[in-house]
Amino acid sequence: RWEAPAQEAPTLAAAVGGYRQTVAAKMKGADNYAYRFDMFVGLPFASKPIDRVTATDLSRTCKACHNFYKKS
Repeated sequence: RWEAPAQEAPTLAAAVGGYRQTVAAKMKGADNYAYRFDMFVGLPFASKPIDRVTATDLSRTCKACHNFYKKS
């Protein structure tokens, strides 16, 4: 039986970068969302393969972002 070779999942940073270039760049107001893409790329786990990012990673980050925006 033939099986396709396993492909490595892109990192979160690579996936966000690809989305930013191919999809978001064509959207109205894309420049307004640049800070959000930068935030995701700057996350401590952005170098993890996207299939390894967990709900715990995201929830910890959401709490930190919420606290940051509350101060602003």
